Amino acid sequence: RYCFSWCESLESIVIPDGVEDIEDKAFSNCTALKEITIPASVTFIGEDVFKNCENLTIIGESGSYAEAYAKNHNIPFRAA
Repeated sequence: RYCFSWCESLESIVIPDGVEDIEDKAFSNCTALKEITIPASVTFIGEDVFKNCENLTIIGESGSYAEAYAKNHNIPFRAA
C-alpha cells in the first residue's frame, strides 16, 4: 500500500514479472506518471491505485487483467 504514492517525479515504471497484486493507492497522486507496464502475472489491482494519474497509459498483454482494469477504469491501454 502507498508504496509510490505522492511520488510526483515518477514518469514511468515497469512492474516485474511474477508480481501478482498491486495494492491500494500504490501510485495515487503520482501526477507525472505517464506509463506503467503491468505483466500478465498481475491478477489484482486495488482501490485508488492510480488516483490523480490523469495522463497515464497502462501497457500490458492483450486479454490480460491489466487490459480489463484499464477498460473498466477508463484508462488508455496499449498492448506490449
